[in-house]
Amino acid sequence: MVQEIRWFGLILMAAAWITLLVSFFLPAAAPLSFGWAAPLPVQTGWESFLEALNLPLVAGFRPLAILAPCAAAINALVLVGPLAILALRQCAAAYGALVCIGGGLAAWLCPMVYDDLRIGYYLWIGSIFAIAAAAFLIGISQLREQSLAHDRRLAELRKVQAALDQA
Repeated sequence: MVQEIRWFGLILMAAAWITLLVSFFLPAAAPLSFGWAAPLPVQTGWESFLEALNLPLVAGFRPLAILAPCAAAINALVLVGPLAILALRQCAAAYGALVCIGGGLAAWLCPMVYDDLRIGYYLWIGSIFAIAAAAFLIGISQLREQSLAHDRRLAELRKVQAALDQA
């Protein structure tokens, strides 16, 4: 059972990571024109990511503009996700929670900054939550594996205790 959960988490993580990479090349969104320009063309996910990095320079220190570069942090979390999850399996569930919070922030902020959301945006958001789910699954499998190992050691100690009690 533990291995099945871990394998499902690994497969989900690989699929989500590939989906994230694909989302960078698909049409994602059109930036809001804020009424002072004609509607802007639809950008790919990569172009939207670069624009989010530059938004504070263009829009000034508005709260929304300051939060926009969080997309870079979210993308970094998801891009290094497979390595981080596999290297730190004991902390995988906490990593998944961090990615899930970042995904929620992105899902809340992006509709405020972008108009005409397209398939690239939805794949990006979906891949963030899928990486978080994979991290939770891998973390649960690691916790269960440690629990089973603890139960085996406890059974061995009880056998030794019983042998000592008989002697």
